[in-house]
Amino acid sequence: MDITENFMERDLIVIGLAVATSPERAAHDIPAHWQRFFGEQVSGRVPLRHDDSHVYCVYCDYQSDHRAAYTMVLGHEADASALVPQGMRRVRIPAGRYAQLAFDGRPEQVINAGWSFINEHWDGRAQRRYIADYERFRLDAMTPDHVSGQIAIGVE
Repeated sequence: MDITENFMERDLIVIGLAVATSPERAAHDIPAHWQRFFGEQVSGRVPLRHDDSHVYCVYCDYQSDHRAAYTMVLGHEADASALVPQGMRRVRIPAGRYAQLAFDGRPEQVINAGWSFINEHWDGRAQRRYIADYERFRLDAMTPDHVSGQIAIGVE
């Protein structure tokens, strides 16, 4: 798998639904959270930035590293001053260096394979910041059988 590096020059603000989970509960919590995201029509309730129609899956509030509990926020990029709808949360992805891994295919295969590679085999895994990492998906290209996007991991 090819990982590239990018420097994000500004903070990214995402507003969406949050769920606390852990590696042990993720296989149940994450699919259920995606169902909630679509079922509650979050995309129609978040004050979207007009220049970004992606869905963001942000991993934050790490208890320590990828082996401990964390929070996942599913939402959209929003302006920093946007009001947060009731029941949702604002999360800030800080500017800085990010290692990126592109994916394209069946969601349960390509996303799991990407994170497995990052957490177990990637040479740069010791440089992770564990502040906020994210997946970014093209909303108009998402189906239950296919996703296209990228994983971005904050690095020192």
